[in-house]
Amino acid sequence: MPGRTAWKGQKRLLEGGLPDRDRVIKRIMDVEDPRDRFICALAYLTGARATELTDLEKSRIWKEDIKGKECVIFRLTNRKSKRHKEKMLAVAAEDEPELCGIVVGFVSNFQGDILTPGTQQAMYHIIKKSLGWNPHFMRHIRLTHLTVNRGYSEIKLTRWAGWTDSRPASTYVKYRYPDFID
Repeated sequence: MPGRTAWKGQKRLLEGGLPDRDRVIKRIMDVEDPRDRFICALAYLTGARATELTDLEKSRIWKEDIKGKECVIFRLTNRKSKRHKEKMLAVAAEDEPELCGIVVGFVSNFQGDILTPGTQQAMYHIIKKSLGWNPHFMRHIRLTHLTVNRGYSEIKLTRWAGWTDSRPASTYVKYRYPDFID
């Protein structure tokens, strides 16, 4: 069963502990190829599924000022939801300066319209080869970081991830005993 094998793989990855934000940033910054570095930064920043990152057009990423903060906006196709075909995400550049810099720099210097490869397998290969983690584990890392480091609520995480049901978010938004101490 493919699902079982994938879950065993996730468990093996987690045995080493979930990487913290600094470790993820360092790994992404160490990727030599600019396009691959961009794709890895994009995968982490958006927490998107590999299918949501395929055939990404240049016009779907831009900078915008929101509430006095410079943000990078991502308009992604939500291929998993029947009701919500697109999701819009905003990342404040001050919250993720290194990765937003990679994304904005790559997009502004890119010659052409399509930023990313057209297949899920290509995205999987690039992220796995570059970081040693599969794209879904990158999604898991980002969603965990959004709850632990940024305090995302179940509702906010559900919207970010593109879920129509909040049950998956509840696995990320769990209280751990240190969370009870202010």
